[in-house]
Amino acid sequence: MAERIGLVIRRTELGTALVRTLPLLDPSDGTDPAGGAAGEHPGPPRTTESVVDVPNWRELLAAEIVRAATDSTDHQRFERAVARAFRTLGLEVEAHGGPKKTDVVIDLWRSPTDRLRVAVEVKTDGAGLVTDQDVKFLRLGEHRARHGAQHTLLVGPRFDTRVQREAAQDGVALLTAEQLADAVLRHGRTPLAPHEISGLVTVTDASGFEPVWQAAERRQDALSQVLLALWRSGNDPADIEHNAGALGVRDIWRETKGALETPLERQEIEEALEFMASPFVAAVAQNHGDHVVTVPPALVAARLRALAAVIDAAGGAGTTAGGAITDPPRPSPQSVPVSEPQEREAAGGTVAVTVAEGVDSRLVRKWAKSQGRVISERGRLSSGLIKEYQRAHGLTGD
Repeated sequence: MAERIGLVIRRTELGTALVRTLPLLDPSDGTDPAGGAAGEHPGPPRTTESVVDVPNWRELLAAEIVRAATDSTDHQRFERAVARAFRTLGLEVEAHGGPKKTDVVIDLWRSPTDRLRVAVEVKTDGAGLVTDQDVKFLRLGEHRARHGAQHTLLVGPRFDTRVQREAAQDGVALLTAEQLADAVLRHGRTPLAPHEISGLVTVTDASGFEPVWQAAERRQDALSQVLLALWRSGNDPADIEHNAGALGVRDIWRETKGALETPLERQEIEEALEFMASPFVAAVAQNHGDHVVTVPPALVAARLRALAAVIDAAGGAGTTAGGAITDPPRPSPQSVPVSEPQEREAAGGTVAVTVAEGVDSRLVRKWAKSQGRVISERGRLSSGLIKEYQRAHGLTGD
């Protein structure tokens, strides 16, 4: 929640996310919000936008992961939070649970010929520390073999030194609740590739995964800094008169070296230029060996968002190649009544979408096709198929 840098203690991103989920009341000066004396006009307490920011669903999920990890009265709460977290990271999730059973199995598509299967054991502890008395490593190996998994991952609030030592000896990966919550937040801002995510769930010490995040975040920084430098030059009268607003790689390095703690390498600048010069973005053009911006940064962002929308529409919003749901957590089936087919707009007109038992039929069809099932695009879905989908994605209360 917080980190120490020298003599300064500052709140981390995860700490900020948790704070934003806590309800705060307006300060009271003895009068009610309407201006009368205290107690004259009872009503619900108010919050103001300046006091409390509305947290997004990722922040809510991150906070739930941390809180549920120490709720020893309801271990299934933490299991559900962990399952939702892995779906958010783009993994297929099978929720099992129960005494002496594997809690969760995750399946990660890494390439057309390579899938990673991991048996996940979820441990809660009211004191926030999983000890060697809580973990039976022999049983973890049995669970891994039973589900045909290549790896075992242990998720808990924190782990004592004995658990860490035994996990290292048995090749069991460890992931704390805070590390998983942090991954949910950072993946929303800097999505990682499947082969990168696989490292998070297979390493013994997830703290060593930090360089992967930093490399992905630096690529984003490089892109934004290079574009900003070109835009400034393209709007600077002196630069325009001197070189028509164009910059070489060396010029860009000089303009950006003070913006980042570590100046950009030549290769990083060239990769950013190559990406922005592609026809899909068309934001940078060549000018006598130098580079000049062709559109405002806001339009670059708009084009990238438009490309994302097209990809989502073609591949199914909220699904990955493996069918994992990456939309925010949906209500449980028990809380959503069966509704009639709803007409929703699509690119070619309107498409009837049946929302049965809290499940979008489009997602069920896409999942069924990913499993090699032949299924029609219209009509009602069988209750059996819906239940299979719910079990595969941990949406049942079983």
